Amino acid sequence: MDKTIYVEHDVNFLENSLWKTDLRDKRDEFIIEFKNGGRYEYKAIDGIPDDIDAVFLYYFLLASQKENWAIEMAFRPSIVLKELNMPVNSQYYKRLETSLKRWHGVRAVYTNSFFTKQKNKEGVLVKAHVTKRFNIFKSESIVIENKKRKSHYFRIIWDSEFLNASKESVYKKNINLKTFVSLRYPIARRLYEWLPKQFIAQEELNIYHGRLFEKLRILNAKYPSEVERKLQTIQKNIKRLNEQDFKYIYKMKYTKFDKKNKKLPILITFTRQPKVDLVNFDNEIVKQLKVIGLKNKDIDSILEKHKQNVIEQVLDNYNSLPDEKLREIENPAGYFLAMLPSSGEECLPNKASLKKKEAEKQQIIKKEKEEDKKILKKLQKSFEVFKDDKRKDALKKLSDSENEALKKEFLDNTSNFIKNFYAKKGFNCMPVKASYNVFLNEKFMKPEELDFVKYAKSKGYEVKENCYKNGYEIVDG
Repeated sequence: MDKTIYVEHDVNFLENSLWKTDLRDKRDEFIIEFKNGGRYEYKAIDGIPDDIDAVFLYYFLLASQKENWAIEMAFRPSIVLKELNMPVNSQYYKRLETSLKRWHGVRAVYTNSFFTKQKNKEGVLVKAHVTKRFNIFKSESIVIENKKRKSHYFRIIWDSEFLNASKESVYKKNINLKTFVSLRYPIARRLYEWLPKQFIAQEELNIYHGRLFEKLRILNAKYPSEVERKLQTIQKNIKRLNEQDFKYIYKMKYTKFDKKNKKLPILITFTRQPKVDLVNFDNEIVKQLKVIGLKNKDIDSILEKHKQNVIEQVLDNYNSLPDEKLREIENPAGYFLAMLPSSGEECLPNKASLKKKEAEKQQIIKKEKEEDKKILKKLQKSFEVFKDDKRKDALKKLSDSENEALKKEFLDNTSNFIKNFYAKKGFNCMPVKASYNVFLNEKFMKPEELDFVKYAKSKGYEVKENCYKNGYEIVDG
């Protein structure tokens, strides 16, 4: 799976989840009423999708987007499982087929509750809640059975309304499939979908526990102690989300139960703060540290103790290690931490890093020389055109007799070598013609006009003579 893969998804599908997080939730249909009079109706005919089904759905959505939002697609189960880092065996083949069946049975109806933009009477786009009905798949996914299991494949046909909702969405969010998979826990995955978008227009989110459970697809509870246990579980998953999000830290607060406080509902407050340590650091550095396997707490510590140039050099030293050495490292994060100098100390490049940088430097020099050669070639070609035009303009002004006189003067003063060519083939012979052009250039053009160095300078380039075959090189700077 690619290091960074984003799935475009309409926020309406993230605000009200299409899958459940609570395995005890057996509701195959429910209705959510909204204050504005709208409502959301959900129905799952063939089983309620869970977070594993959500992983498969995002994978298929991403594949469709890569194929310009293809509606009909075919997949090999073994490839799907392999790219999602799942076991490739009969159990997971069956799990994939079950997932397709579940998504085929999902129906979602937004009655005056699908948030989008539409044109008013004046033709101006305004925010609106409209009615939309969706299936996920238009027809059943078909598994084609072959004798060899590895050659099985299945076909899916998307519901065009569902696919277009994300394709043409006015309000969409990018879901990083790698992050979604790595969160592992259902509630953490659901929080990743839902929580970040709550801070688009506000600094703080206040929500009662019943509404929060509804958004996270967690079954509500009657007793305060049970509610608190569920809130503690959510808080644990907030920490898991913070481990994956290197831009923000999410916090969740609520009044805990004691002998004095046993009332329901509970008001929960969510806040989000940027990670101060990352403000002055290039996000690309953080991404590289993540790829090595470092967790946010380790990254925060590194950024606090070391300058950016030190971290960059250690990364260079690490990435410059031979491929064989990198493959042998069992704990890349621990190995990298061991390479860091003491706090406040500088880091010198290792031999591998120096060798790599020298190779990169030589590659840059090589490319620059190739570009210089191309520029020189174009300059010399345009210089020849310039001289040709000057000669033609001068010869047009001469009479036939004057032209003949020039040719005679040229032949009287040229070498025997050229005279022999002329005797055999005349003026159209290339050696004679080239030599005659040089004669005409000197006759009709000023010395400075015949100076290629000055011509190049007039075109904005500094060149000098050298011992190369082409006779010139571009001067740096």
